[in-house]
Amino acid sequence: MKALKVLGVVLGLIILGFTLLGLFADNKLELEREMHIQASVATVWDHLVSLEKRDQWSPWNETDSTMKVSYAGLDAAVGAYSTWDGEILGTGEQEVYEIKDLRKIKTTIRFKTPREGEMDTWFLVDPAEEGGTTVRWGGFSEVNFPWNVF
Repeated sequence: MKALKVLGVVLGLIILGFTLLGLFADNKLELEREMHIQASVATVWDHLVSLEKRDQWSPWNETDSTMKVSYAGLDAAVGAYSTWDGEILGTGEQEVYEIKDLRKIKTTIRFKTPREGEMDTWFLVDPAEEGGTTVRWGGFSEVNFPWNVF
């Protein structure tokens, strides 16, 4: 009986700690990466602005061999749209909402399953001083409790 009381108190403290952490943890998720590519800005841009070409090298596609992707809208233009459905990555969609020629691309990714969410993403393309192209990319999302704890 005493062991059950101790177990109950420990479990209660864990739940309380998790809840308090979730209430005070930041709910904003921001990420940014950068890489140098030995290719011209025009060549790199051509592979970033097109959702179909981007899917040819995207590491996400290697994660789920069951994934089926479909495209809508004019590729490499505002309004271009792709959807995916896979056993591992679930379902979702990506839509291009801003393009500044040879410089910036902004998209919104909407995750539907296994967990709903939305992320605004961007790519910035610049000529590198040492030749080639520098690409920076990132995203922003708000993460609700309890996922913000992680």
